Amino acid sequence: MNATPRSLCAGALAAALALLPLTGRAQGGINPQMMLSRLDNLVHLSAGQRAQAEDIFGQEAAKLNAISPEERPLKGTEVRQGAQDSIRALLGPVQRKVYDLTPQAQGGGLTLMSPANEVARLDTIVQLTDRQRADVLQIFTDQIEALMDIPAADRPEKGAPIRQGTRASIRALLTPEQQQEYDATPQNRGGNQKVNPANLGIRLDAVVNLNDEQIRQVAAIYIQESADLQPLTPEELPTKGRAIRQAAAAQIRALLTPEQQQKFDANPNGIEDLEERGYARHFLANAPAVIARVGPVRELALKSASLISVNSTRNSGGTFTFQVVGEFHTEVLKISWERPNPGDPIQIDKITDNDGNPLL
Repeated sequence: MNATPRSLCAGALAAALALLPLTGRAQGGINPQMMLSRLDNLVHLSAGQRAQAEDIFGQEAAKLNAISPEERPLKGTEVRQGAQDSIRALLGPVQRKVYDLTPQAQGGGLTLMSPANEVARLDTIVQLTDRQRADVLQIFTDQIEALMDIPAADRPEKGAPIRQGTRASIRALLTPEQQQEYDATPQNRGGNQKVNPANLGIRLDAVVNLNDEQIRQVAAIYIQESADLQPLTPEELPTKGRAIRQAAAAQIRALLTPEQQQKFDANPNGIEDLEERGYARHFLANAPAVIARVGPVRELALKSASLISVNSTRNSGGTFTFQVVGEFHTEVLKISWERPNPGDPIQIDKITDNDGNPLL
C-alpha cells in the first residue's frame, strides 16, 4: 500500500477538523474608530453616513465582545454579516460598488476572492495576453457585482448560474491551447474542471483503505468520469451528470470488498462526508437554540443523511438527521449545510425539529 496518499489524506482531515471551531470566529476587541476611518478613506462618507457607520461599528464591537469563545463559531459570522449589510445599505450606488470590490482588510465588504486575484490565478494557468487580462478582469468584476446583489443566504444556489456564465465567458476568450489547460485545471484552483480525479481517489482511500491495485482502478474510473462530465452544459448536469456519477460509483463499489463496501455506502464521497458530518455534530452540540430546547447535549446518533446538489459542483449541500440526547429530553433534529464551492468552509443553513419547525 502506498503510504503517501493516506498520509496526505490524514493530514488534510486533521487540519480541516482542527480549524472547524474557528470557522466564522469573531475577533474580540475590534476598534470601531479604526474601521470607521478605513471605510471613510475608502468611500468618502458624508457626515450623516459617518454618524450611522460609527453607530453600526460600535454595535458590532459590543456584540462581538459579548460573545463567549465557545459561541463565536456560531454567532460571530452572523454579527459581522449583519454589520456589513447595514453598512452596504447606507451607501450610495457608487460607494457600494467600491465597497463590494474592496477586501475587508482594506475597509471594504468583499469576502470573496477579488477580481484582480482571480485574474492572477487564471494567468498562472493559461498565460493571458494583455488584452485577455483586461477582458477577464471585467468578467470577474461583473461576477462580483452580480453576486453581491444576492443575499448571502441565497448566494450558493442563485449564484451558481452566474459562476457558470463567468466560466463560459472566460473560456470563449481563450485559444484552443489555453482552453485545454483551463479545462484540465479544477475549478477550486481557477480552472474549468468540475471534478479533480486525483483528489477524489485520495478522499476515498482515506475512508475505505484501498490497496495498490484498487487505487489504480479507482483513479481510472474517476478520470473517465471527469472526461464524461466535462462536455455537459449546466442544464444537463442534473440529469446526465447524475447518471454519470452514479455509474462511476457503481463501478467503484464493485471493486471493493464487503467490508470496504460498508464504509463506502456510509461515506460515498470519502473524506468530505467525515468532515461535513463532524462539523454538523459540533454545531448541534454547541448551538444555543438546541441546548435551550433539550439541555446540554450528551449524545448525538446519526439517523440519516442526504446530499443535495445546489449547483454544478460536487457535495454542495445536504442534510443530516440526528437523534439528540440532552439533559432534559431527547429529540430528532435535522441540520442543513451548504458548501458553495469545493474547498469553501461549510455553512449551516438551518436546524429543524422532527415536524419541520425551525430552531435556527
